[in-house]
Amino acid sequence: MKCSFKEVASVLLVVAVLVVGSWSGASKVWAQEKGTGLVQQIQGSWILVSIYKEQDDKKTEHLGSNPRGSIIFTPDGRYSAILMRASLPKFASNNRIKGTIEENQAVVQGSFAMFGTYTVASDKEQTVNLHVEGSTFPNWDGQDQIRIMTVNGDELKIVSPFSPTGGSIHMTLKRAKKNDDLIIVRQTAKTPEAVVESIKAYAEEKKWVYLGANKVKPSQGEVTFIKICVPSVGKLLWPLGLKLSAMLPCGNLGVYQKDGTTEISMLHPRYMQLIYPNPDVEKASALAAPLFTDLLDTVTK
Repeated sequence: MKCSFKEVASVLLVVAVLVVGSWSGASKVWAQEKGTGLVQQIQGSWILVSIYKEQDDKKTEHLGSNPRGSIIFTPDGRYSAILMRASLPKFASNNRIKGTIEENQAVVQGSFAMFGTYTVASDKEQTVNLHVEGSTFPNWDGQDQIRIMTVNGDELKIVSPFSPTGGSIHMTLKRAKKNDDLIIVRQTAKTPEAVVESIKAYAEEKKWVYLGANKVKPSQGEVTFIKICVPSVGKLLWPLGLKLSAMLPCGNLGVYQKDGTTEISMLHPRYMQLIYPNPDVEKASALAAPLFTDLLDTVTK
């Protein structure tokens, strides 16, 4: 059976998502709560935007500025959550079990994780019961925790009425985008060779870095892979660490023919936010998206 490059890329992307976290099994919660109730609204993967503690009419950033984290609610009634500060100290020993007192304290106080099962306690009151199977705050193990959750479009707000340190905790999260639109595809009547030349000329005109093109010939047909880099995007990412250069500021494009028509495909820059949730990464993604979109629109004319 032959598959197009787009189909192969889509399969690889789906496999990657399944490796991160598989949502399988019949949904007991779904059977109990049919329709579009709170249980359906909260299901999915959520990325932390902000978190603060409110106590004595004062608000404090619970995990500092630009916290990181995600919460996942699966259709079969399970959840997992991990929250942390924007940065945690690296261990001088480079050994997880040999941290200093100060290093261990910073990590414990700067991060939190828990997992278990969930059920909607009341749709009317928008309360969800989280049964804690395990937590980095072991005093909660085996307990049930009530949270107030409200969903508005792709935004989820969670309130913990009672915090172990006093006051209440308020979180805002955004829904991780679906992965079926992460692959951008454009079609053109141009030949693959003409498209490759157009991409190179566009990159040179914009003073981007054109790293070249390479051809491969899978059984489905010839594909030309092109790599180009945008320095202005890199300036937003490099302060976070050069390791992020594996994602951006470079984009990888595939040029191939399908049914006699030339197609260009590439991953949408938004995929970075799923791999590395961070406000600066989000800014870099937002900057890169229209730049690469204009590239694709221009070279396919």
